[in-house]
Amino acid sequence: MSDEVVSVSANSGRVGDGVRALPEKGEILTMGSYRSSRKEKKPIQWIVLEACDDRALLLSRFGIVDLSYHNRFAAVAWAECYMREWLNCEFLRKTFSADEQSLIAETEIFNIGENPTRDMIFQLGADEAEKYFRNNRERQTAPPHTP
Repeated sequence: MSDEVVSVSANSGRVGDGVRALPEKGEILTMGSYRSSRKEKKPIQWIVLEACDDRALLLSRFGIVDLSYHNRFAAVAWAECYMREWLNCEFLRKTFSADEQSLIAETEIFNIGENPTRDMIFQLGADEAEKYFRNNRERQTAPPHTP
């Protein structure tokens, strides 16, 4: 199960409510919808992990999809993995409207031992997970769309 992360630009405002303000840390926002398997599309809830300057870092509140990091067993860097490609292409296109996509800020991701990547949607690294969550229990994700 994976939790996805997006960085939202405040200069475009919040989605849906017309408010042009940065959301607050801990706030829950709804943005995008995703169809898991053959089930109906359900809205995705996002927790604001951090809000600073003109951007907010959001983490999906529940797991969205059960997807492997890569489509074959091999040591693969984030820049080359299937998960990154899927998140920033298919998932981005099918999950968010054009207006919602315009709110998602491209983020430079620093990868240990690799060149940085620029992604719209990404996963937290281990150091970020430790920064935002106190222990392993808090770092666990709930199954997709389970309140």
